[in-house]
Amino acid sequence: MRKINLIVLHCSATRETMEYMPEQLERDHKARGFFSAGYNYYIRRSGEVVPMRPPEQIPAHAKGYIFFTYI
Repeated sequence: MRKINLIVLHCSATRETMEYMPEQLERDHKARGFFSAGYNYYIRRSGEVVPMRPPEQIPAHAKGYIFFTYI
């Protein structure tokens, strides 16, 4: 793995009262035209880290920053 210079975090803007499951995230992102969920990892409210995309795939929220990131 190469050196990490920057980590990009993205908020899914989920309502406080809503449980947003990783499967729903995947469906929503595919509906927006992505081939899979746009994130490498999804961190749930519980703190659970759910892998979504392989680390070597560019995350949708970091396009243009891939030279700096390896999330």
